[in-house]
This record gives sequence, C-alpha cells and structure tokens, in this order.
Amino acid sequence: MGDHPNAEALRKGYEAFAAGDMETVAALFADDIAWHQSGNSPLSGDFAGKDAVFGTFARLAELTAGTFGQEIHDLLANDEHAVVMVESWWEQPHPFRAKSVHVWHAKDGIATEAWLMDQDQAAVDAALTP
Repeated sequence: MGDHPNAEALRKGYEAFAAGDMETVAALFADDIAWHQSGNSPLSGDFAGKDAVFGTFARLAELTAGTFGQEIHDLLANDEHAVVMVESWWEQPHPFRAKSVHVWHAKDGIATEAWLMDQDQAAVDAALTP
C-alpha cells in the first residue's frame, strides 16, 4: 500500500523546500494558510497567508545565512491531518541541530494550517535570536 495522498503531497513539499523550489511549495499551500510557529525567536508567532509564511522562510534563510537544512524522520497522514517528525540543522551563525514535530491540516493535498513545535524550544529560540 502506498502513502496517503496528503503524505505524498507533504513529502513533495519538504523535498521542494530543500531544493529551494518555492514555486512547488507555494502550490501545496492554501492561499489563506494559517501558520503557527512556537517559541520566542524572530520566527515565532501566528501568520496568515502565503506571503506571511514565505516571509518567515526568507527570515530563516537570513538568520542561518542560507545554511538551513532538514530531513524527515517520519511522516504520518490521514484525510485531514499529517504529522511530520523532522531534524533540522544550520551551520551559521554557529552549528546547531534540532528535532521538531510539524502538525499539518491538509485537504486534498493542500496544506491549510501548520503548527511547528521544537523538542528543545529554549535552545532553538536562543540559536535563532541574534
């Protein structure tokens, strides 16, 4: 049995993000996507719409000097939700690794809402705060 269609879409999105293919990422997001980033870093908060979410992506690239990367550890999905366990890293301004859980609301392969939570939120906040 293959992956659920929402799992396939999200995996495609993570692969596109890693490759810098933001056009593909954007096609997998609803125009009014709701984005919830936990913590107290410059990336934390609640964001509404693709433009706001892509603004956080640009800020992430800026804060990590373009060295951000991530790898999916596991991905589970059904008709409404997906859970993605990821390990992220960056080399600038100093090497750092973090484990996170991303919970997605998705319909027909389109992400409508995301909650991003880090295993060690205080460490991530400190690493991302200039």
